[in-house]
Amino acid sequence: MELIENIFIPTYVVNLRKRVDRLAHIKREFAGREEFKVTYIEAVEDTIGALGLWKSLVKVIHEAKNAGDELIIFCEDDHQFTANYSKQKLFEIIQEGYKLNAELLIGGSSGGFKTSLPVSENLLWVQSYCSNQFLVIYKRFF
Repeated sequence: MELIENIFIPTYVVNLRKRVDRLAHIKREFAGREEFKVTYIEAVEDTIGALGLWKSLVKVIHEAKNAGDELIIFCEDDHQFTANYSKQKLFEIIQEGYKLNAELLIGGSSGGFKTSLPVSENLLWVQSYCSNQFLVIYKRFF
């Protein structure tokens, strides 16, 4: 893989205006992580939380298309990097997903998923899943 020092990923973080504590949290999570070009987007609020999140994703996809992004990260404001996070590993997996024609990569599903099949040492194909906090979305998805 090529040198990744000067490469960054357009990253869209959604946050409800009233959740100031979460905004402060996510800003701390991304502080010093130069591999992410973070844009904070006001989340769409809906009485059905999942519908608001979907509308927020649609809003972000429109932003990404207008910006000409080739891939993006869609992130919720309660995401937390683990001690095992590696910039190098993230870039390798994103590249692998691209080569496999993936449309999106789920950065950890906190909900259940149906039928999974290994496609490589690092990636699984899943039939469907319930929730996530961090998605890598390739342009072919949008």
